[in-house]
Order: sequence, then structure tokens, then C-alpha cells
Amino acid sequence: MHFREQPSHNPDLVFGLHAVEAVIESGNPVNKVMIARDERSQALAALFSKCRDKGVLVQFVPKEKLNRLTRGNHQGVIALTAPVAYQSLEDLVTNWKKSGKPIAIAALDGVTDVRNLGAIGRTAYCCGLDALLIPEAGSSSITSDAVKTSAGALMDLPVCRTKNLRNSVLWLQEQGIRIISVTEHATEEIQKANLGGDVCFIFGAEDEGISKQIRSISDIEVRIPMANNPVGSFNVGIAAGMAFFSWMNFTK
Repeated sequence: MHFREQPSHNPDLVFGLHAVEAVIESGNPVNKVMIARDERSQALAALFSKCRDKGVLVQFVPKEKLNRLTRGNHQGVIALTAPVAYQSLEDLVTNWKKSGKPIAIAALDGVTDVRNLGAIGRTAYCCGLDALLIPEAGSSSITSDAVKTSAGALMDLPVCRTKNLRNSVLWLQEQGIRIISVTEHATEEIQKANLGGDVCFIFGAEDEGISKQIRSISDIEVRIPMANNPVGSFNVGIAAGMAFFSWMNFTK
């Protein structure tokens, strides 16, 4: 399907009523649709209903934000498409459990830097993890830049999105998957922890780390030791790489 050329030079951006409607109808993956909150029209209302029926995230934003994203005639609506299709966490876990294979998942709680997301995806794939779980809102989505930063790994590593990370974490626990929060606030060092069995590693936002509601339901918390601590913690992408390496060595 052909869409108009995007003056923003953002390959993930589609704007205008007809173009956005077409991409929604096509079933191609969409990260979110942004609608100008002050715009009122039957066409936009119909588009919102269509997004809701298709399960596409919609955000109502100031018109100025849309103007900053494109100089084109956006007609009050912009869609940010995804270069990969998101997969069902429930289906993946169910199939893995049927096969009897060990399960290892990485979940990101509020990681907003697309470069960190891409780096984590790349390292997770290289270390043999099975999937990446990200929240639908409040976190970076899979974009062309993320895929590029991952050196293409995000095209092969299954990525799942959830409307509620806490609920998904609780569901994983019900499936017998241990939740391991990697945080500088932990007392146990990761190299001394039990990383065996079915696991899901949690990594937090670049500024605030893992949220209290996720930490409170984790099975264990581990930290990555530092020789010097002038900045408080490692970059989340680096921390994830070291955590995955520790897991890979533990499960050899």
C-alpha cells in the first residue's frame, strides 16, 4: 500500500485522515494514533472508533504537537507505525510451556530512549532470550530507529506490548515465571543470585528506575556491582547487557 511522502522524513509517520484510515484498515502494526484534542469532526470521531475497534492506542494531543511532527496537512491526525508486528505474550508463553523449553523474557518499565530499547533488544537476542515485553504507553515503542540500533535483532526477537505491565507481570508469575528486578536498590548482587528456571528480567526507566508497583511484586531484586559509584547506576542498556551475560553464564 502506498502512502504519501512524509515531509518529516520520519519513515514511521503517516498523516492525514485518509492515509491514517488506510493504514489502520490494512492491519499493519501501529504504535499509536495521535488526534488533535481541539479538533471536532465526524471523520475524526469515526477514525477514533475504528482505532478503538482495532485495539490501536489513541492519544489526544495539542495541535501544536502535530505541527511539530510534520509540515504537511495532517488534518488533525498522525499515526506512528511500527516496523514489526507485536506478538501475543500469552500465546508465546503457552507454546513455550508446551514445548518444555526454559523461558527467558526481558521487560522494560518506562524505558523511553529508543537507542536503549534497540541496544537491549540486540543484546537480548544475542544472549538467547526469548522475547521483549514493553508497555503500550509511557515507554518507547518499536520504531525504525530502534530496529536500526538493534542491528536488525528486533526483526527476529519477538516483541510483546501490554496495556498494563503490572497485570502482565502478575500473569507471568501465575505461569511459574520468576520476576527478577534489576535495580541499584537491591542488596543481592546478580552474580550471587539464582537465575535459573523460567525468568523475566525487569529493567526500569532511565531516570527513575523500576516503578514501586513493579518492584513490590518481584520475586527477587538483584543489582550489578560497581567499582565506583559517582552516578548512582549503570545506563539501562549497559545494565541489561551485563544481566543477560550473567544469566547466560548461569544457565550454561
